[in-house]
Amino acid sequence: MLNYMLQETKKLLLALGITPNYDGYDYLVTAIKLVILYPDMLHALTKELYPAIAKEHKTTSMCVEKSLRLACKIAWEKGNRALLNKLMGTTVIEKPKNGQMIGILSISIHALLAESDQP
Repeated sequence: MLNYMLQETKKLLLALGITPNYDGYDYLVTAIKLVILYPDMLHALTKELYPAIAKEHKTTSMCVEKSLRLACKIAWEKGNRALLNKLMGTTVIEKPKNGQMIGILSISIHALLAESDQP
């Protein structure tokens, strides 16, 4: 199931216009995985989630936060705005913050996993 989750997460990020040449792509994949496994991490971005991502990728929490901000900016400015609106359930009028983006992507992937027949 973990491989399926990672595969679907990567497909969703690509559909949003966030590509693997950005560090934020890998950090978002990790963030979504961690939030699906440990939902409370979404409420502790700077204290738990960013440090966990930084540890896994051998970088700093500050670099993680900055790269995630850039990934959100890319999705907002150059990405698939229609898909972003669909995921958010409304017309988005300002760039989503890191926590909003991680939250909505985690919910989307979690829902996809729930309806799939993956073990």
